[in-house]
Amino acid sequence: DLRSAASLALTTSTGGLFPNLVSPSAVTPEMAKLEQLGSSEHWLIPKKDLIVLDGLASWAGPRTQPMEEPGLPCTTVRGRWRGTPVFVKIAAEAPRDTETGLDVLLNELRMLRQVRHPSIACFLGACFDYELLSIALVLEYVEGPTLDRFIFAGGAAQGREAVRHVGPPDGSTQVHLLIQMAQALQHLHVRRVPIIHGNLTASNILVDRQTVVPRPKLFGFGLAQFATKSQTRAVGGEWRYKAPETLTDAPEPRTPEQDMYSFGSLVFLVATGDEPFSDADREDPVRFGKAVRAGSVRDPGWSHHDASTDLFMRSVSQRCMRKEPSRRLTAPEAHVVLTMHPMYHDDMSFAEPASARARRETHMR
Repeated sequence: DLRSAASLALTTSTGGLFPNLVSPSAVTPEMAKLEQLGSSEHWLIPKKDLIVLDGLASWAGPRTQPMEEPGLPCTTVRGRWRGTPVFVKIAAEAPRDTETGLDVLLNELRMLRQVRHPSIACFLGACFDYELLSIALVLEYVEGPTLDRFIFAGGAAQGREAVRHVGPPDGSTQVHLLIQMAQALQHLHVRRVPIIHGNLTASNILVDRQTVVPRPKLFGFGLAQFATKSQTRAVGGEWRYKAPETLTDAPEPRTPEQDMYSFGSLVFLVATGDEPFSDADREDPVRFGKAVRAGSVRDPGWSHHDASTDLFMRSVSQRCMRKEPSRRLTAPEAHVVLTMHPMYHDDMSFAEPASARARRETHMR
């Protein structure tokens, strides 16, 4: 079938140069071949052109792994590439973590070199270090906070100091943020071989405040996977955003539906200003996972809000977080539904395609 053919193509072309996070290989990555690939695809950055600055990226605050699930052996720092400010993602310094950190970075490289979208952090290139047998990923510099800090501050400007929780931003900002996130997921999911982000959390999204309308930028592709038959199960991810089917003793393969469940949690965060499942037992994710699988925990926190609290966003969130994956909204569907929010306005003057108009009418019925 198409997915099998695509999987074979990935394996026989460049896929062999990158690690499989599901079935890790003990083979050391062939740096010379990766460097040759980078040169041919024009993303190789010479070591002399990159300066890594001391300290964490400005949005990180006190956290040491701001863009990843706690425990992943990577960190993001500021840098300059030929004078231009950039983010540089590197493996942790601890020798025992070096191999795993390299696998995560190579996996992220494998994904980002194939993705281009305004709401996905732009991959600028990679720099190889033969002495340390490691690489550094160079990503666009985004001036702005993580999504959770932005939401907790009500969309107001915040520095590195503690964020004062003042509630969610206005409705127009909410819907435009979510539409752009849905567009990014649609870009990943409708590919011939879908890419599953696998770690869609508020801390893996930065909000660029240098644009007219705040623009979300999706980071953290270290756990992303292609939706192929070789990816036999889901790995990693933050429990607060994980779909029920990934919390079993034998997790199912990565699917777009799992990203959409995470998106439903993000809709709750953006619309209410509260962290999803904030009343859950944070110290025992295993216990929480069992409760989700048993169906006793289905609500990220809507019950703590007045029933009249944005019924539109509540509906979108709940439709994305249905227990049955096949019944969840897809990214294209979520995008279309969100454009029907009363606070949405499209400044683009292009005529709406007939296919999009038909989808609108279908969802309105």
